Amino acid sequence: MSGSVLLGKMIALWVAGAVAWQASDMLVKTLRATPELDLAARIEGGAAIDQAYLDRFDATYPEARLDGICDARIRRARVSIALARLDLAVTGDDLERVDAARAAVLDQTRRLIACVPTDGNAWLRLAMVEIADGGLTPAVSASFAHADRLAPFEGWVLRGRLPFYADLAARGVEAFREPARRDFALLVEFGTNPAGVVAVVQRWPGLFRNFYLDRLGSMTARERRRHYAAADRVGLDIGQPRQPAETVPFLDPPGVGRRRP
Repeated sequence: MSGSVLLGKMIALWVAGAVAWQASDMLVKTLRATPELDLAARIEGGAAIDQAYLDRFDATYPEARLDGICDARIRRARVSIALARLDLAVTGDDLERVDAARAAVLDQTRRLIACVPTDGNAWLRLAMVEIADGGLTPAVSASFAHADRLAPFEGWVLRGRLPFYADLAARGVEAFREPARRDFALLVEFGTNPAGVVAVVQRWPGLFRNFYLDRLGSMTARERRRHYAAADRVGLDIGQPRQPAETVPFLDPPGVGRRRP
């Protein structure tokens, strides 16, 4: 056997061993974090989780056992669980619990970012909690900049980011006016959620109404009809033509021609 063939086989064995070790290591980590992954999936699926359940979960599965694990799925699961705790704390009247829950979200999100620094959604979550904690500091602005640069411009991201940006812009934080309008323009451009577009315009008309009316003028007739229908369902006037009055044959005698307004 030539030296080059032997070397090739040794390299192949080394690569196979490395892949097997990595797969085994990933399996061990996943098994260790299965409770967190399952709970996060339930939370993200809309399951109702109360504080007593989370307290029992913490007692049964202490977080320290996951220290040192840099796995994006596991770290994201821990963030989801921490956010659920914060949501529960905010609905109560215990300020100390709220402060502790907010600190836990910041800690978990920073751990996720340390593990996956290119996760733009994690940067966005960090900024959202930081701004509630200490206002628009330079560090918070930097987090938002990272989120804008790294988060994908997709519908699932816009659903969380656009309302947050719009709310800040409506409160007079000018730094978020253009990002909010940019995200709204993307939501309109996607064209898949007229009801969502209408809901945004209805909630923040001062920010988006004029832009929306301009965009309606450039849509096809079919696209406009979809938006008009969505606006009709919630009673929002966006210049849509009035629907013709409805004839009610069982109430209107023949020849009378009365119409329901």
